[in-house]
Order: sequence, then structure tokens, then C-alpha cells
Amino acid sequence: MAAEGAHAKGCEGVFMAKSWLESTTRFQIHFTVYDSEALCTLPLLGGATKAFDMRGVHVHDDGRTNRCPLYVEVKNCDTEGGQGPKYEQYLRNCYLAAAKQRQ
Repeated sequence: MAAEGAHAKGCEGVFMAKSWLESTTRFQIHFTVYDSEALCTLPLLGGATKAFDMRGVHVHDDGRTNRCPLYVEVKNCDTEGGQGPKYEQYLRNCYLAAAKQRQ
């Protein structure tokens, strides 16, 4: 797939996932990587950074928002293949971001 096609497909997946998450009323998504990459980027342990696809918060049953931010990574796939290693990389990035914040 050409870079432009992959970009469009990724953008479509992010906004579809954003719409679905917000429709549950359990999440408020404040930013996407397409709106503000800087606000969706976290520093990782070791000096690298990772731009996640979305940033927001979890909403409790009583309407309060959790102070802990929510970062979301979306994979807009039509077929199987490669999701396992991508998920493992996502988990590594989550761990490295959490470890960096605890420093």
C-alpha cells in the first residue's frame, strides 16, 4: 500500500475508534495524533519518544474523570497478520513510558 493510502487508512481507523470509544460514554478523547502529535507523544525510558494515536481520560460511572491519562494505539487492519508483534511493541512502549514517568 502506498504511503498516502496507509496514512488515510490509519486516519480513518483512529477517528472510527475515537467515535466508538466516546459513544460508550466511558472515555473522553481530547486529542488525536492528527490534531496534535505533540500532545499524544510520551517520552520513553532510554530517551526515545512514542506518538500514540489518541490521548484522553477514562470517565467513572459518576461522571468524574480519572486523573490518569489514557493513551490509545489503533491498528486499522483488514486481514490477519503482524498484530502479535505490534501488540508486543505497544506493551513495551507502555512499560517504557510508565517507567520514564516514575523517574
